[in-house]
Amino acid sequence: MDYGRRVCVVCGGTEQQQNPLCADGFDDEELIHLRCYDSEGAAAWRERRYAKDPAYDRYCRLMAVRVPVHCPHCSASLDMSPKAVGMGAGSWPVNCTACHRTSPRNFSGYGAGEDGYLRLESIRGDFVRSRDLEHIDQRVRKVARDFDRLIEYGRCTCGAPFSLAAKPRCPHCDHVVFDTYFHVIDEPLSEEQRKRLDALFRND
Repeated sequence: MDYGRRVCVVCGGTEQQQNPLCADGFDDEELIHLRCYDSEGAAAWRERRYAKDPAYDRYCRLMAVRVPVHCPHCSASLDMSPKAVGMGAGSWPVNCTACHRTSPRNFSGYGAGEDGYLRLESIRGDFVRSRDLEHIDQRVRKVARDFDRLIEYGRCTCGAPFSLAAKPRCPHCDHVVFDTYFHVIDEPLSEEQRKRLDALFRND
């Protein structure tokens, strides 16, 4: 590989074998050194990009884990996270169509569900990048028609079916929290839980 041609948008330095460049995720065109990725300079670069590019700002918010949100109906404080990312990649949580519960078993991205999973990932990619938004509902409902039959738990304890085309609901009032098929809603972590999580991932 020619390590002298591509440059980091944060420090301006070229790629090195011991310090490779990686894409920032939104369009894979902006490259950042691995060592620069979580630096103050990278945070400042992202802040500038948020301000000038609403689509990038939306993408980062929709792909962040445990983003604080409020239920638009009862104002409960909640956390929202994307489905099937990080350690959960390959397994798609399935929401109930009438209440806040999710299926006891996720929709698998392997075996018979592989094509459906790949289609959902493609649609999610367009949704979080603000592309083709007018057709998202139609596309997700088509996947649900083709693959809901593979959901092992067909009905929730509330009596309604689980579906790939169900949106996340509030655990307090069961109303839809956010207009998405690609996220789950959780109760916020306690202060003690957040401290333990911060300690687990702290890099000092």
